[in-house]
Amino acid sequence: MCQKFGSVVSTLVNECNNHLTIITANSYDWAQNFKNYLQKADLDRISYQRELELEGLNLEQASALVKQRLSKYHIEEKKEKELYQALPSCFSDQKKVGIRTFLEWAKQKIEGIEPPPSPLEKIFNEEKDSILSRPITFEANLFLDAIIAGLKGRREKFQQIKDDHYALCWQNEQYKTVIYFGLENSNNWKRWQAIAKKTVNLSTHQQNNIQFLGVFLRTPELKEIPVKTWKVKEEIEKAKFGPLHIETLDKEKTATFYALSLLYHKAFSGDIPHSKEEVEKFSSEKLSSWLDSLIKNGNGNGRTVTEPGKTKPNGEITLSVSEIIKKILEKEAIRPGPQPNLLLGEYFHHVVFTFSKEVKEQKVPVELNKWLKRIEEIRKTIVKEHLKESDFLKAALQEFCRGLTEQLNHYSNKLDYLFWKIEEDIEGSYIKKDSTKIKIVGRIDRLSKTEENIIELVDYKVCNNESLYYPIESDKLQVALYYWILKQSGFVPNRILLEYYTPQRKVFTITPNELETLFSSEIDFILDLFKNGKQPTIIPPIPPTIQLYKDKLNEFFSTNNINAKVDSWLNSARFIRFLITKGITEKLARIKNREKDIQVHLGLNSPPLIGTYKEYVNIDIPKAQPDCVLWKEALVHLKGDLAYPIGKTIDLRDSEWIIGDFTNNNFPHLLVAGTTGSGKSQFLKSLVAAILSNYRRKAKIFLIDFKGTDFFPLESINNHEEAKNLLKNAVQEMNNRYTQLRKEEFNDLNSRFRSGREDIPYWIIIIDEFSDMILGLQDRSKSKKEIESYIQRIAQKGRAAGIHLVISTQSPRKEVVSGLIKQCLPGKICFRVNDDTESSLILDKSGAEHLLGNGDLLCNFGQQGLLRAQSPLITEEEWKNVNNSLFGI
Repeated sequence: MCQKFGSVVSTLVNECNNHLTIITANSYDWAQNFKNYLQKADLDRISYQRELELEGLNLEQASALVKQRLSKYHIEEKKEKELYQALPSCFSDQKKVGIRTFLEWAKQKIEGIEPPPSPLEKIFNEEKDSILSRPITFEANLFLDAIIAGLKGRREKFQQIKDDHYALCWQNEQYKTVIYFGLENSNNWKRWQAIAKKTVNLSTHQQNNIQFLGVFLRTPELKEIPVKTWKVKEEIEKAKFGPLHIETLDKEKTATFYALSLLYHKAFSGDIPHSKEEVEKFSSEKLSSWLDSLIKNGNGNGRTVTEPGKTKPNGEITLSVSEIIKKILEKEAIRPGPQPNLLLGEYFHHVVFTFSKEVKEQKVPVELNKWLKRIEEIRKTIVKEHLKESDFLKAALQEFCRGLTEQLNHYSNKLDYLFWKIEEDIEGSYIKKDSTKIKIVGRIDRLSKTEENIIELVDYKVCNNESLYYPIESDKLQVALYYWILKQSGFVPNRILLEYYTPQRKVFTITPNELETLFSSEIDFILDLFKNGKQPTIIPPIPPTIQLYKDKLNEFFSTNNINAKVDSWLNSARFIRFLITKGITEKLARIKNREKDIQVHLGLNSPPLIGTYKEYVNIDIPKAQPDCVLWKEALVHLKGDLAYPIGKTIDLRDSEWIIGDFTNNNFPHLLVAGTTGSGKSQFLKSLVAAILSNYRRKAKIFLIDFKGTDFFPLESINNHEEAKNLLKNAVQEMNNRYTQLRKEEFNDLNSRFRSGREDIPYWIIIIDEFSDMILGLQDRSKSKKEIESYIQRIAQKGRAAGIHLVISTQSPRKEVVSGLIKQCLPGKICFRVNDDTESSLILDKSGAEHLLGNGDLLCNFGQQGLLRAQSPLITEEEWKNVNNSLFGI
């Protein structure tokens, strides 16, 4: 029922305009479960920071309820009179009583039952026993409310905050400690890497005399953080040695938090005969020792472990292999080579370790088919989430098994020789020139040993690059460090192998002499740069213009008492993005509302675009000399069944290009807006040219252009009747295609193309300046509805039939872009517009009014929010060449 109801509410929120949805629930657990079935976007629209809670009935309301209920049921007049007389006694200890509690009290009065009062400790124990009797899962709000109740009972200073990672900030003035509480049940390494970075960053920006701690509570069923196989394990451990406190509670302690939270809710609604203040005091007593231990942690008492990269009291520095490699790459400006999805690498190593351990213990017979079957079973057990590279991972693991069978003969068919040491931690000591000792720690994938005591070091790498002919430089540096550490330990590898899985197995042998030369030429120098426990800072000089803007921004924040400062900067084609770290209590709106003041302070021609970028506030400052983004550069990145370039960006992690694809289920149709000079027409030309260049045989473009000049020499429709007929014919064609696809048993046209049938082309209908089409209609009201009806039908069913719409306008007004049109076109690309109203109409957000024109755009193709990009420029010569090849000239 919960799931169905959640779906109904989501539909109401999405499809019913001007509709108010109010949800009430008489069970806290039920309310929490219900929320899980709402899309996050819908949840943000219907929920407040804290849910509304009924406070219960007062005496007057209770009297009215009794009167209303008794009018429906016949009871003895004597009992009715006694009930009315007893009403004030129900409110003797509290002004308001929960409805359920009151009705239960009234029922007992009528039946002549006198319930004994329950002490708070007894109610708490009953709640706790009830929680312990069923499986316990992570409930973020229950943890949060219990902590709030405990802090209120201690009369501590705290506030709830809106942040990607933290929900509550506690400021203990007596011990000069700030503690943030986060609620996180994720087991994703990227998420925890971001948390670690944010926590260290917050700690760094505290005042000198303020201690800081970031606290995350975990329940027993969740994984321990960090997971042993994570590549970022050392980075997260480093944060845990400092300000990050991750505590996994046992079932008993978890139940304590949950029971306190539920008591707090029941006191608020009057469902127990105790006030909120009583429960707050009770909660503070229950959580007192735990809260005190956090303050002690925040002040660093009892921490004797040395943080990696820092100095022990005796002067020793601890460094990880990955830290050293990172510094070498920065120094030499060496690219780390093609990087796989890091999650893919984690899964590969996790599966390989589990499988290798089983094989070494001879739990799996030495037979290739059984090995292949077993490693696939392990993969399915470990990889429970959807992974787009699952086929790649499966193929790589099969290659790994085949490689093992080939190697076994080399080790006399002895598994304990092949898997002599697997996933083993190693460490070695390096003495600097100033006699400082550096401890270097790392973890090897595998050591093998033959009967002749020949040791082999094997390091596994996952790399999605089948044309790999040489080992990657950063990987050679890594095994050079491993070799050096092992040599110190007495296990000197005679052979060193780098095994790449692309997913095919490629093995490179590196000689000990080569690794020793690499260590002396590249690693020695970096190790000697670590002084007084500080890592070497190898940062290229900041250009003078950027330094000037950075200083001015920091000056502006300081002068206006804004708790923020410039952390770093990014370079894009049209602007410099300054990444701002703000205090957790500093509101984004306070910076954003000063955009015109920042414009004046920096001497800009227009206000800068201010938003959020990952964990930062970003301020985008226009470049005096922007870089040109060329269309021919974009063509290289077009991969898909019907792909086109949107723009070059710094907002994506894995690519510098935003590429659209009409066959993408999420964005089969586009709405494009932008004023004159914004670059909108250039974008449309680059889109048309990309389709004609790459998909000429499989796609047909129809142009509706009432100016008739933008796409010359391509033919275009500039007559209203012809334009309407084109849309009408497209609807008919769409219906005919559906009939044929059903007959041929295809789900969509794309599947048909992939089967080898290419006789039905994709249709791409581009309407350039939709306002000319709508506002120029003779019978506007009737014809507009007719055109919108055609557009709606194509937008709803066109994707599967291979018919796609691109509607462009320089007048994004409501009379042109109706709510129906906007809803039908999921892909939104907005160039510079006149004001924030026009920006909000297209993107549901202001910002496009501050764009720079000439191809600067915002689009909704990102998974989390809007992306900013620079649309490519197609030259007249390139446009001419595309058309010449089209017409056979």
